[in-house]
Amino acid sequence: MYGEVNGVFWLHNQEMKKKWKASGITDAQALAIGHLTINFNSMEQALEGFIGLIVSPRDFGLEKPLFSPLRFAAKLDVLKELVGALSGHYVPTAENHAAYSSFVSGTKDLISRGKALNTFRNSLIHWRYDAGNQKIKVEVRAQEIEARSSEMNDVAIEMMARAVGVRTGDYSFSFGQQFQTHKPSSASLP
Repeated sequence: MYGEVNGVFWLHNQEMKKKWKASGITDAQALAIGHLTINFNSMEQALEGFIGLIVSPRDFGLEKPLFSPLRFAAKLDVLKELVGALSGHYVPTAENHAAYSSFVSGTKDLISRGKALNTFRNSLIHWRYDAGNQKIKVEVRAQEIEARSSEMNDVAIEMMARAVGVRTGDYSFSFGQQFQTHKPSSASLP
């Protein structure tokens, strides 16, 4: 009986190898997960840079020992708290208030997108093969993984753009006003 059990297991194992690679994912999924990993790291680096430019713009990088060991979700929470705390750190003019409000809204959207992408990433990176049910846990198609990977890249770029625009050259908070294009008023036209 032992030989039969081994024989059945061996045949079953050979059939599984035909269907799936040993890792339980297709080559296309593995490639897409590789892209996702790279873009996630870019998104995390952008997040750290964003926090750094808010906290220590003159000595950029000084904050890294504080934030680098944190999980991505915790870094997003730090950014959310920092953005909220900025309300008392700019010259209170109508223009600055409008810029700050827009900055907060856009940054909260990035934080929300980052959290959703982190959840998606974790579901892929921390998958498990369920041998008892002969089921692959990575059920997301490669195209979906690539789409989320691309979104991670977009979030990284948007975070860096916000980080660069959060302050002016004299380190005061401007929330991107220096990059806004102003339409000439009709009074200034000839």
